[in-house]
Amino acid sequence: MKESVKYAVTAVVSIVVIVALSLFVRSGNDRFAQTLETLNDTLTTANVQSGQVQQQPTSQLTPQVDIHLNPGNTQPVVTNPPVVNTTVPVVTPTAPVVNNPMPSTDAPVASPSSDPATQQGGAPVAAGNNAETLAYLNNAVNTMRKTQNFTATKDQDINISLTDCSLPAFTSVINGVINGMTGTESYTFTFANGTATDPEEKKPVSAMTAIPPTDKEFTLMADGIASLTSTSDGVNTVYTIVLKPESTTLASPEPYYHGSVMDCFDLTSLDLPIEVTAADFNYEGATIDITVDAQGRVVKYHENMPLNGVGGGKMGFMSAEATIEGYLDETWTITY
Repeated sequence: MKESVKYAVTAVVSIVVIVALSLFVRSGNDRFAQTLETLNDTLTTANVQSGQVQQQPTSQLTPQVDIHLNPGNTQPVVTNPPVVNTTVPVVTPTAPVVNNPMPSTDAPVASPSSDPATQQGGAPVAAGNNAETLAYLNNAVNTMRKTQNFTATKDQDINISLTDCSLPAFTSVINGVINGMTGTESYTFTFANGTATDPEEKKPVSAMTAIPPTDKEFTLMADGIASLTSTSDGVNTVYTIVLKPESTTLASPEPYYHGSVMDCFDLTSLDLPIEVTAADFNYEGATIDITVDAQGRVVKYHENMPLNGVGGGKMGFMSAEATIEGYLDETWTITY
């Protein structure tokens, strides 16, 4: 194979994997752009040095992408976390329900007409997938995100692996891209009067933008929930929600129920130097943990989103496929 063809195929496979990996990075658009730019510069330099290929503007490229679900992971099994029984009563918030509350300088308290985790027979009843519990949790999370003054620490873990590649010679190249985009990170946002400085982008950001789902209401819906349980230590109550599995396509890139409570990925929203022709991914059923204190305030929000799929790219007469699987794990710890 000529050097020019090698570089072109390397570009195809690398771009495909970078696009797929971006699914796991909620705030990784800058990292994605920088990686793509570095890859383009490297390939251009190598082509010029080889004297075999004349540099072409990115706008002349007309690649295509074919993506399919990983058949080995079409029916994931999610194990519900155990519910710990305790005889300590749960403190019921007394503040009224606030629907779409207006921001204030004090941390507002979210509470329903009655706490869904009430006492029966001396033991707390696990919250169920019912209208009252969902309204309570939706209101609690959105109230926290509209609070004017508080501190939020984000701890994120991105774990991805390449399980197959149609061009084994480029496995090491793809793994190099994966290693550069996975790992852990931790950032602290200090919100004052409704805004904080984004530690990554160094610009003002609101909690509604920083804490998922970006710029929209957090909305749990009964039809999208596989299970909803709760545990209490007498002070804090942890609600654990497991969502039902969903799949996406290019025509419908956002999983409906997942997208209502967390940040997912839409390839059509990125300014890519390739033409995406398919984007089929399997969301295996994310788990969300919401910790509410005795005052009805959210003090911790955690989400774990497993995902798998096959990314394929085509440039001219060359094509390649890469199968990936992994997860995004993100925790927000809130201090008022």
